[in-house]
Parts: sequence; structure tokens; C-alpha cells
Amino acid sequence: VRLGDDEFALILLECGEEDAARFLRRLERFVTRKPVTVNVEGQAITLWVGVCSGVASAQQGDTSPADLLAQARHSLVHAFQQERVVDGNAP
Repeated sequence: VRLGDDEFALILLECGEEDAARFLRRLERFVTRKPVTVNVEGQAITLWVGVCSGVASAQQGDTSPADLLAQARHSLVHAFQQERVVDGNAP
């Protein structure tokens, strides 16, 4: 499901957090660091695509869809901040 410009959600049924994290690592390896070349006004531009992900689980209790989305966004922000620290781009 597309939630925003560059924000998507996946619903993995009967999948625990560990399996979801493993799935996301596979997705990240598939997508990340593969250059994409596009033509903009006659000039070739190479873009590098990346993935930053967060996981939420309904197994953590009776969780509404809004609560799950908030959990996932919180997890995503944490992952993004960790990525910036690893890449040396921390504020």
C-alpha cells in the first residue's frame, strides 16, 4: 500500500517480527545500491536507490491499525537515524 510520496506499507500475515525483519533485509539487498539511469532533458543521470524500513507487529498486543502505523513510523525514524550515524551523516 502506498502511504505517501515515498512511503509504503506491507502487511505480512502470520509473520513475526523476526521473519519480517529477515524479509526486509532481503528486500533491501535487492533494491539498495543498484544504479538506475534516467534521461532528464537529454542528459543521462544515474540515481542510487535505497531502503529505510521499520517494523510493527500486532503480536505485541491488541493493536489498532492506527497504532500499528504509529509503531512502524517510530521504528522507521529510529532506523533512519541509525543509518545516518552509520553513513557519517548524523546531525
